[in-house]
Amino acid sequence: MNNTKEIKTGRRKTSVAQARLVKGTGVITVNAKALADYFKGHEKFQATVKAPLVLTSLEKEYDVTAKVQGGGISSQAGALRHAIARSIAEISEELKKTVKKAGYLTRDPRMVERKKPGQVTGFCFFSFQGKRLRPSTAASAHRKACASFRAERGKRA
Repeated sequence: MNNTKEIKTGRRKTSVAQARLVKGTGVITVNAKALADYFKGHEKFQATVKAPLVLTSLEKEYDVTAKVQGGGISSQAGALRHAIARSIAEISEELKKTVKKAGYLTRDPRMVERKKPGQVTGFCFFSFQGKRLRPSTAASAHRKACASFRAERGKRA
């Protein structure tokens, strides 16, 4: 890979990342900020972003310049990892095999399920209340319908 302005795109949930690898010293810049400043206090996400570079032992050989938008901090880190992995795959076939085997080239298809008519959310139904759901009990029905789902995720019901 030469010093062209080849930009690779990575996606995760609603986040989109555009990354460019250039021969350098290993500096990672995200939205004109250093990686440590952008993901401040989130070492897990910093490690997620660096994972393809560490796996291929290129963390000190290439500079990464990236632009990320949309979604939350976790999905932005995943999108950036996907974009960096795509850029590394362009360098050589051996690196592509390594990155692909680790699963970094696969776009994670999981998205938030859309809300459907007649349901509280994409997966929670209103509890049956006879002939119709009374407006005064709508909030209570929502809490009851989704309580088990929240309990699974470890949130308060």
